[in-house]
Amino acid sequence: MGIRHLIYSFTAVVCISANLAVAQDLFVDFETGSDANSGLSKETPWQHAPGDPNAGSKAGSYKLRAGDVVNFKGGSEYFGQIFVPAGGSETQAVTYKGNGWGKERAILSGAKELKTAFKPCASASDCYNNPNWKKLFKSSLENDVNPFTPMFLSKERVWIAREPNQPDPFWFDDYAHYNVVGGDGSASIMGRDYITLGSGLDNTDESNWWNARIAVWMKPNLVLLTEVTGIDKTTGTIKFNPPGNDPYTDRESYYALFNRPSDVDQPGEYFIDNEAGQILIWPENPGAMANSRLYINELPAGFNINGQSNLVIEGFHIKHYFGDHDGWASGTAIINSEHPVRNITIRDNYIDHLRSVEGIGAIQLHKAQNVIVSNNTITNSQKSSGIRFGYSKDIIIRDNVIHKIGRTGIRLIETENIQVTGNTLSDILGVHGNGMSVYLKNKTILVAENMFDNVPFAFTYHGTGNIDEANSMWLLSNIFLGRVRSWGSQFGSMHFLHNMMLAEVEPGKSIQIPGEEPSTIIKNNIIDGLIVAPAPEDWVFSHNIYSGLSWLQSSKYGWSLEPGGDINKGIPDEVWGFFSKKQANVARGMGDNIYELLPVDQFKAYDFSFWKEARPIGPRVITSP
Repeated sequence: MGIRHLIYSFTAVVCISANLAVAQDLFVDFETGSDANSGLSKETPWQHAPGDPNAGSKAGSYKLRAGDVVNFKGGSEYFGQIFVPAGGSETQAVTYKGNGWGKERAILSGAKELKTAFKPCASASDCYNNPNWKKLFKSSLENDVNPFTPMFLSKERVWIAREPNQPDPFWFDDYAHYNVVGGDGSASIMGRDYITLGSGLDNTDESNWWNARIAVWMKPNLVLLTEVTGIDKTTGTIKFNPPGNDPYTDRESYYALFNRPSDVDQPGEYFIDNEAGQILIWPENPGAMANSRLYINELPAGFNINGQSNLVIEGFHIKHYFGDHDGWASGTAIINSEHPVRNITIRDNYIDHLRSVEGIGAIQLHKAQNVIVSNNTITNSQKSSGIRFGYSKDIIIRDNVIHKIGRTGIRLIETENIQVTGNTLSDILGVHGNGMSVYLKNKTILVAENMFDNVPFAFTYHGTGNIDEANSMWLLSNIFLGRVRSWGSQFGSMHFLHNMMLAEVEPGKSIQIPGEEPSTIIKNNIIDGLIVAPAPEDWVFSHNIYSGLSWLQSSKYGWSLEPGGDINKGIPDEVWGFFSKKQANVARGMGDNIYELLPVDQFKAYDFSFWKEARPIGPRVITSP
């Protein structure tokens, strides 16, 4: 063996050994760790993780390498945000892990404790002349606080004072419970920067309005928050900073007032006076105020992927992040910047108590490829969306639970080759709170075996006017307990197969599609009314059961029952019985075989084998052979 060969062999061994030594388990315990520790064992953890702007010493200088696993201690609450500094390789990801050290999840929190010293109000004049002063407490505040940031008193949510009170203050933009302005015969009117109520303006002192905010419903179906700038008692006018939208002039509009001291009128409400540096609160448990602690959502995001690829984020409880108008990347658990990313896995995280102003997703990625988002729970997040992807391809969104959020559960804009399967979405009731929306340039989308419950608009979609840009979507075996709507604009090659669509809020109108939409196939579904005017010749209908008929489903408008179809108005009662009693015999009759219509070659990660045979009409979860 020559000396040159020996040198090459030695060099190769050294390189292999070095590569094997690169990946390390790292340990972080925010409560007991120190950034001066080595971070290489549970006994010597860092306080801060690599990527946290507050990380110092060894934690701050450490360079993440392919295969590294950053383990956060379970049950320990980590206050901070992480800008991922480096990703891994195609074969070895960098992992941030919240469920690998201890039995509990690690907690990643954007909350901040406010320094307070609550004292009971001494008199009405001591507490803004509020008539409930004997039940109120006040404290000074060191810094300004956004009155809309989520606030927690001894871990229980408290709510900004408002008028009128909402049945559930979580849905602060539920304008169905706002004050009415305008409309036929009304003397009141809304302008771009004012509301004139005349005698309808309350008689509170002008100082009651100094910190007030107003929510106004304006075009195009938006609830907008802005500051009150003054009142005119002579004309009964509320003046506010113009939010930039036009009011409706052809119908009633709506408004609500927030953060006036007079509106602290029930337990669990507060008022913020940033001019005086003071908070006024009506606690649920006055006896516990001496030991109470007050927290607010402060930081904008948990993880910012920061353009890094080959990354895993798993096993965390992520909570208390807040978004305002100062930055779009805020009020979110996991987000990436506008830099492209690849090979990302986000799994098994529990995400709650976010607050977004702009409807940012709890998980939001743009310009992403080859991403899996699975087994996450997103809940109790005000004005926030669930999962958002834009300008992305080759994405799997599966087995997630999205419950009680203020905006859309899953949203796709300009995506390709997206699998959305096995997700459960429920109680999405805010303005623009659709269950799932697919808008603009999207191609090759599979939406299969998802559950949409108590979502007034369960599924919405539209194209761009060009079927070469928006086409090929399969809705397979989903349960839509809410309306399904196309807003038009030429989405081509649409497939409705083995779904159940029941719109409890609008019976007989579960599907509404403009007649100009091309090449749509509707087979083997349970449908509570279909509105299509008129259905083009290239549409295919067969073997659908109609539990209700829309006004257009009449011979007067040229409608007739398709081959294999049926009308069975008893289906809804059986369906609700299924969900309450777990019956298994709702659907009636055998559907047509659909296997040749399915995108088997495009979605290798999804098992289509169940559909090789003809199956009973409706989704498979409620049918029996």
